[in-house]
Amino acid sequence: MLLEIFQYLMTPCPKYVSSMGYLNGAIAIEARYKRCAAAWQNHVNSSKLLIKQAANQCQKKSLVVVLGYGILSDIPLIDLSKGFDQVELVDLVHLGNARKTAKTFGNVGVTGHDITGAAEPLFIHVLTGGMGPIPVPSATFPLLEEADLVISASVLSQLPLCLLETARNGLGWKEADLVDFARGILQTHLTTLEKLSGTVCLITEVEREHYEGSQIKETEDPLFGLDIGPGDQEWLWDIAPPPELDPRRGLRNKMIGRIRSS
Repeated sequence: MLLEIFQYLMTPCPKYVSSMGYLNGAIAIEARYKRCAAAWQNHVNSSKLLIKQAANQCQKKSLVVVLGYGILSDIPLIDLSKGFDQVELVDLVHLGNARKTAKTFGNVGVTGHDITGAAEPLFIHVLTGGMGPIPVPSATFPLLEEADLVISASVLSQLPLCLLETARNGLGWKEADLVDFARGILQTHLTTLEKLSGTVCLITEVEREHYEGSQIKETEDPLFGLDIGPGDQEWLWDIAPPPELDPRRGLRNKMIGRIRSS
């Protein structure tokens, strides 16, 4: 706990990023990985393998952009650094361990960017007492147009979460508004990826399963009803095995991975 508090105080980020919970969320994920590394191994291996397959399909290898690199646990950074002239890691929060790892490579850069384009406008809207929902902004990031490979790394379902928590503190938002806003954030991300001319590797959860032993007790839709179609590969990510969240009940994600070559 003391280490996490120290991380929070020492990790540089804009005020809206920490106020909206992005920083706390990143620190919590890193702490959970340390506790649950063995259970995460299937996801880590599957994710890295798919990314390497996507990289091998690229005819040109000047630039690869990783969206939502997080703590780098499921990103084959060594292979990407060796295979591409430049690797750009994009996220809103850059924790110390990930920054240190990136700095060990001469061709790996780290960029702070909100790939939804919605976080700061929503924060200001709510802070200033704005009424009701805001339009879903366009997701702009010029570097994507130059990339030979773009990796959306287990980030799709996470994009609306902090936004929704902030919106719930605002005025005039109905539950239907929240769902529409979240679905719009997801669809905009997918549309952005679909328009790219380079190779795209999408990794995302499509269902959450709460389980006890061999029995599934409850499922959740992390994509707010958005059907994104099948993946080239599927696997399970045991993200919170017992007793991480509950002495008997665990949480795992059904993951898909998909490669679209140019």
